Amino acid sequence: SIEIDQWKNYEGNVNEGCEKIMDSLTQIHSLTDLTLDFRGSKLLNDEGIKNVAQLVNHFSSTLTSLVLNFTWCAKITDAGLQTLGKAVSQCSLLTNLNFDFSDVGMSNSGVDVIMDGISALPNLTILHLNFTTCSLKDKSVKNILNLSLIHIS
Repeated sequence: SIEIDQWKNYEGNVNEGCEKIMDSLTQIHSLTDLTLDFRGSKLLNDEGIKNVAQLVNHFSSTLTSLVLNFTWCAKITDAGLQTLGKAVSQCSLLTNLNFDFSDVGMSNSGVDVIMDGISALPNLTILHLNFTTCSLKDKSVKNILNLSLIHIS
């Protein structure tokens, strides 16, 4: 189990720092629980999310719990979320997923991409999603509701 939440205190380019930390974590061969708290990392952008997605891909065959907090990371766009959604969809053993996208620069298509990734998870039993301040349209809200009706018990 790994938990990292010091991104807001990182002194350099947060995206380069993210890449270095993600590279070092890939030296681990098996990981079941991963928590990354980027809350307050206002400079984190799609390049940083790409590194997170690569890390999730690296552990896709062993992860059972994934917690990612992107609160106040306004430079993340739908392109970054698309990369992340694809990576998450490969985590077939995932039972617990917690995403916090409060105050993220995402549109409804970003939400839909994340929902597509989540809907591919056959073993998911615990899901927490926070889209506070994201202006969701009816279709995205329906995708979220349908997901919880189908997969969450």
